[in-house]
Amino acid sequence: MAVLIGTTVGLEGAEELAGRSVGPMAVGSDEVWAIVDGREVWRGAGEWECVARWDGPALTCVQPVGGGLAVGTAEAHVLWLDDGRLRVDESFEALEDRGHWYTPRGGPTATRSMAAEDGTVLVNVQDR
Repeated sequence: MAVLIGTTVGLEGAEELAGRSVGPMAVGSDEVWAIVDGREVWRGAGEWECVARWDGPALTCVQPVGGGLAVGTAEAHVLWLDDGRLRVDESFEALEDRGHWYTPRGGPTATRSMAAEDGTVLVNVQDR
């Protein structure tokens, strides 16, 4: 078993990520996915490469789903990696009760974690 630890100064054994903030990670079928500097999605399969950049709310989590990748953000959005671009999941945006989500402190909600089973994605939305 290997243990990977993302830190504010990189990931052990990944020269490509030296000096970068490596946040949430997830294991796919043949690769590891990571959020880097809160704005980039990287894939590690031997070597690490940046596969997408995002200018919206900070990226908070990654979840492999089948052959795809779901990505959560601050302000409670779900994105999908599509041909090197991150696109907003419109069905998640259209959830009926979305406008009633709040945090006890009054700040914006955030997508904090996700899990997937048989193509169903479970999303945990909470305060920052």
